Amino acid sequence: MIETNFPDPDVLQVEGTFYAYATTNAGPGVPNSRNFQAARSTDLIEWEVLEDAMPELPSWSGLTPLFGIDPHEATWAPDVSLIGDRFVMHYTAPALDMERPDGRPAQCIGVAEADSPEGPFVDTREEPLVCQADLGGSIDGAYFRDEDGTQYLVWKNDGNCCARPTNFFLQELSEDGMELEGEVTQLEGLEDDNAWEAGVIEAPTIVVHDGTYYMFYSGNGFATHAYAVGYATAEEVIGPYTDAEENPILATDLETARDLGLAGPGHQTVFEDHDGDLWMAYHAWPSVAIGTADPGRQLWLDELVFEDGKPVVKGPDRGPQPAP
Repeated sequence: MIETNFPDPDVLQVEGTFYAYATTNAGPGVPNSRNFQAARSTDLIEWEVLEDAMPELPSWSGLTPLFGIDPHEATWAPDVSLIGDRFVMHYTAPALDMERPDGRPAQCIGVAEADSPEGPFVDTREEPLVCQADLGGSIDGAYFRDEDGTQYLVWKNDGNCCARPTNFFLQELSEDGMELEGEVTQLEGLEDDNAWEAGVIEAPTIVVHDGTYYMFYSGNGFATHAYAVGYATAEEVIGPYTDAEENPILATDLETARDLGLAGPGHQTVFEDHDGDLWMAYHAWPSVAIGTADPGRQLWLDELVFEDGKPVVKGPDRGPQPAP
């Protein structure tokens, strides 16, 4: 759908227009890199790339070359929601005064707001919303509104940065989505202990369907063909969760990657189209260019349906499918 580097996507529909957001497009030789990318579409087919959704980072953050490549490279995984009459972005950025176990600045979750889905989003806080620096940091924050109206933030600790375990955490949000409330819950049953995950779980996404809570998540190394999407289920949003036996449900092996021309689908989000049907947005590499910044991880969309209580993603597939 977007053939340039557009990783860790999020999609929000606002009055018939879809807005997609993504991690920075920074990389070697990439001009005009943004903190957070944004694009707009009315049909989920043709996309118009917009300006940087959050051109200024807050006082607690700043530009730092996390991997020694580009100082913009550490602004990740924006998640935008309409809460009341404001647009709220939960995002990941380096907290320069918080040190993770390997001595580098911890990646932490911030929160910003804007009047428009196009931004500019502004974070006026003097510290991150959440930052478990001793656990490697906190990343991949995602908003979830339950059927009773209770709002939550779900995220992962960045343990795989520093040879630490990785887990998912859940906490209630304030009415405006800008503050955490109550106690944090480490979600039981969601550990990085399945073979296909290779010690990494990330990108938690909660969907409730027919009274069951589905936690979609990605596992394995993001810069490999083995990156994939799985899910777990629970009777309550706070768990405990049970991994699906059929995991992963969106994946490529070496053969399918070669045949499809794409590899490593993951870092998913789920959204509704104009008709209320569910779609999964995710990124994937061209199979001949895994790990490169150009073209990088491209945006893909596939329909998500439930069959006998199990989610089925109609992909990954390069072939044509009915437009929303």
